[in-house]
Amino acid sequence: MQARLNNLLAPHAQRWRHNTYNSLVRRFSRMQAQNLHVNGMEIPCLVAGQGETLVLIHGFADQKETWSLIAPWLARGRRVIALDLPGYGDASALEHPSGSAITALARFLESFLDTLGIESAHLCGNSMGGGVALALAAQSPKRVKSLILLASVGPSVHDSQLKECVERGVNPLLPSSMIEYEAMLDFIFERRPPLPGPVRRHLAQRHIERREIYAAQFDHLLDDFPDEYPQLTAPTLIIHGSRDRLIHPSTATVLAQRIPGAQLVMLPAIGHAPQWEAPRKTINAIQDFLVGLGTTP
Repeated sequence: MQARLNNLLAPHAQRWRHNTYNSLVRRFSRMQAQNLHVNGMEIPCLVAGQGETLVLIHGFADQKETWSLIAPWLARGRRVIALDLPGYGDASALEHPSGSAITALARFLESFLDTLGIESAHLCGNSMGGGVALALAAQSPKRVKSLILLASVGPSVHDSQLKECVERGVNPLLPSSMIEYEAMLDFIFERRPPLPGPVRRHLAQRHIERREIYAAQFDHLLDDFPDEYPQLTAPTLIIHGSRDRLIHPSTATVLAQRIPGAQLVMLPAIGHAPQWEAPRKTINAIQDFLVGLGTTP
């Protein structure tokens, strides 16, 4: 009887933990939650500040809350918008995993800007999100005021520990148990951010439940992603961790060489998520870059 009762209550407990976690993140980041409808999909966002728009784009299997440590500081003197991309976080599911291709997400991001009436914006993306920003800058350069690429995928895919694992048929980003989820965190982070146990277990459960969805989306990630972006002209800041196991630091070096005038900040002893592992250094680098472009500090 007790086991049956626990099974009935489990979804409600999970929803409560999820809502509580998101509420705490919003309170900490001082961002307001909004829900938009873009191309028939519900897209949750976190919004703060006023001024020129900076859009924060999360990576694969991530969500808008990944920006909670740095968003409050970036929102000083500008409007910051962090969104859940389709198929991730609390956004609507994709009808087909091909919609998760970086190029498809870039087209979606342009529709997102249209919905908000934003002609052009600064774009900041982590990992896959950096690729989305790159793709939009190539597809519609007038929509992008500047690019900020954190541990970003690039047109040239260099060997990394992730690539070696995937080629062996093992993807560490697709855990099927709590033990594998903990191993995934160690793979992503060089300096794991502290997370309360209940929050970590909740995030792990959500990730594991979506494993098959994420696997299909991962397979389409680089569909139609070009080898070169010779037409990129937006001012660009590249931030990368020297111990990134997912996207080799050499990817950042090549990007900096190929994008005219790009600035490169290599963070020593940092892994794949500078916004979590080195928030203060990441904030300072982004603020200096944007202020250098003439935006309000």
